[in-house]
Amino acid sequence: MRFRKGLISGTLGFFIASIVLQTRSVLLCPFIGFGILFFALLRQKKIKFLKIFLPIFLSFLALAISITMLSDRISRGTQEVISSGSLEDIQLVISKIEKKSPLNHDEELILSSINTSMGGRMAAWATAKKIGESNFWFGSGQGSLNHFLDVKTIFHKSGNFVVHFHSDFVQVFVVGGAILLFSLIATELLLIWRAYKQQSFINLFLILSMVSFGLGELAFVETQTFLVFCSAWAFFTLADIRRRCSF
Repeated sequence: MRFRKGLISGTLGFFIASIVLQTRSVLLCPFIGFGILFFALLRQKKIKFLKIFLPIFLSFLALAISITMLSDRISRGTQEVISSGSLEDIQLVISKIEKKSPLNHDEELILSSINTSMGGRMAAWATAKKIGESNFWFGSGQGSLNHFLDVKTIFHKSGNFVVHFHSDFVQVFVVGGAILLFSLIATELLLIWRAYKQQSFINLFLILSMVSFGLGELAFVETQTFLVFCSAWAFFTLADIRRRCSF
């Protein structure tokens, strides 16, 4: 019963977030956390299929409706990634722009592509790859993309100036290198293990959602987003303590 309530509330929360925010990250990333949690518990025979039929039905209903609402953005995002080319191609275009060298037709297309939502992420990750080549272990100490390239020039066609690296893991790697990245991964694994050992399924859902959301956005290392997850974690933890004390 406790798991079913957590699963239903998590599903409804995911559905509401996808409606309000209308962002691909809410649709794709947090649902990864839900899927990992569900199949891990099902495999370990911690739950019975018949008892969670309603949560499963609500989950697929939420997913189907959300995909319908965001189908255009998903299609557009996929096309943006494909048209942006490889990270090496993007870095070449950025380098030529910084040197004020002329671009050929294909490079102009890449420039147009990186002036999009997903293309901007690709440009940030291409820059991170270049930074990592000379600052692999300890990072650069800088977390602003503008420190490494002129974002107003690179993204002038869209006016959507990318200011960070759009991923917890990439951001941490750029700032603190492989050592800080290892620390972040170890911390998140410790939180997952702690929630699992305590059989706190809601907290496990929250941490998995935060980790998966951090693949393409800033979650763990961005103050506002991190406080949202912490607030939810504290709320469900206090509710669980109150429930236990009532018995």
